[in-house]
Amino acid sequence: MKEVLKPVKIHVPTQLPVGTVNVYLLKGDENVLVDTGPHHEESRLWLEKGLGKEGLQVKDIDFILVTHGHVDHYGQAGDLSADSGAEVWVPELEKDTIANFSNAYEERKEFYSEQFLRTGIPEETLRLVAEFFDYVKGLATESPVHRTFRGGDRLALAGWDLRVIHTPGHSPGSSCFRDGDTLFAGDTVLSHITPNAAFGGADGKSVGMADYLRSLEELEKVDVTIIYPGHGPPMEGLAPFIENYRALYRTRRAALNELLKAKSYNAFDLVVHLLGSLPIQEVFLGITEVLGHLEILQHEGIVTAEEKDGVAFYSLAGE
Repeated sequence: MKEVLKPVKIHVPTQLPVGTVNVYLLKGDENVLVDTGPHHEESRLWLEKGLGKEGLQVKDIDFILVTHGHVDHYGQAGDLSADSGAEVWVPELEKDTIANFSNAYEERKEFYSEQFLRTGIPEETLRLVAEFFDYVKGLATESPVHRTFRGGDRLALAGWDLRVIHTPGHSPGSSCFRDGDTLFAGDTVLSHITPNAAFGGADGKSVGMADYLRSLEELEKVDVTIIYPGHGPPMEGLAPFIENYRALYRTRRAALNELLKAKSYNAFDLVVHLLGSLPIQEVFLGITEVLGHLEILQHEGIVTAEEKDGVAFYSLAGE
């Protein structure tokens, strides 16, 4: 009978509204971290304390597995690799983001700004969102990438036999790692917040909600009982989460349809009607959620878009 392995969870602060991120330590012949937390002095301190409770130091880390290329999950991978010699393994579609972080982040910021201007976002709001992006940029550095992986790959480390499941949507390369009935889910499955699809399609351009819904279909085929998410406590079983997420998706889709029955709207006005007035750090998430719904509705021929003075206005088809 195979030994039942359990990871050590280390809570690491992110300096972001999401709170702490879960870094998982896999102890064995090698010491492996699944994600790292962001590049920040406090985050490093908490990680070192967590390792210390297990009798380890940063220099004892052998491998770092990254679930996806967001700063709260890989931001200090470069620092840790430099201080320990640890190899950094990342999803194939996240390699450029992580290895060439500064350039990739500036390109992403420019892309988002162009997309957001088409939503009708007020100029001052866009400026504040851009300032928040500049803050977030300080939470990561470039990291060497020693190996990339893709869906279906096997990662045999520290006594674990991890199979990669590519689950795009939250980011293009978002990946889960499965060993038996255990799943390391990154931000693909979260118990207390919605895993936002923010231009996370595998094509690198689509908003990613359609990809995310297909990723849930793939996860339905996986028989696991214990899920270790990127944030929040462990979860038992995927079915309740998938059911709840789909119910939320249907509710918000129906609400958007109802709004568009009355008149045409730009995406930013739909955000306000659907989600209310959001704090600046959540405006990006609100806009991308609405854009994700609209992208699917357009693909299905339910919604059409007409551009006026550089802003897209959405209407129900035939209205």
